[in-house]
Amino acid sequence: MRMKKKISMIAMLILLVSMTGCGSEKKEFTLNTYEDNLYKDTYMGIQYELPEGWTFLDDATILSTYMGDADKQAGLRDGSITGKDIEVSDETLYYAFAAQAQDGTSSAVVAYVKIGEVEGDIESVLNSIGFEQELKDGFKSALGVEPTLDSTDTIMIGGKSFYRKNYSITANSITLKFSICAIRENDMVCVIETFSVGGNSGGIDDLLNNALPIEE
Repeated sequence: MRMKKKISMIAMLILLVSMTGCGSEKKEFTLNTYEDNLYKDTYMGIQYELPEGWTFLDDATILSTYMGDADKQAGLRDGSITGKDIEVSDETLYYAFAAQAQDGTSSAVVAYVKIGEVEGDIESVLNSIGFEQELKDGFKSALGVEPTLDSTDTIMIGGKSFYRKNYSITANSITLKFSICAIRENDMVCVIETFSVGGNSGGIDDLLNNALPIEE
C-alpha cells in the first residue's frame, strides 16, 4: 500500500505540474467554487458530484504540496480567488477542481487553457498546448518507464462528448492508468486528467459517468 501511495503522489504531482505554463492572452473567464461534494462548472455547463470517499483538494494543499509557485497558479474551488472576471494570463493554469480518493490511489483534475486561434481537431489542440508530452516525460523521468498509449475513444461527460486518450505505465510491479479527456469550448479547451493505481478506477468512472448537464 505504501508503494501505491508513493506512486499515486508522484502521479498527482506530474498531472498538475505538467499543465503549468499553459496559457495565452488575457480574457475574461468565469468558473465557480465547490460546495460540499458538488462542483458546478457553469462555463462548460457540467455538474460534478464526488464519489463516496473522495474529497476536494483545497488551494492551499495544491499550491504548497504540488505547485510551489502561487504566482503562476489560480485555484477557483474554495473561494480564495474569485471565480468572476478572471484574467487569463501567460503561464497560468486555471483548474476548476482537483479531487482524490481517501486512500490516495485515484485522482482527477479539471482545468482550462486558452488556445486562441489554434486550428484543427482536438488532437491538434492537445499537441499545440504541449502538456501531454510534458506529462509523459514527467512519468518517464519519475518512474523510469515510458507510458503506453492503450487506446483513444470518446466519452460522454455531462452530456458533452470529450475526446479521451488512455495510457498505462507499470513500475515496481504496480500498474498506473491515466487518461486525458479534452473538449474545445470557444477559445478555451477543458481538460480532465485522471489517474488510478493498481486498478482502483471505480471512483473515476463514477465521477465522469455521473456528471450531469446543468439545467438553465
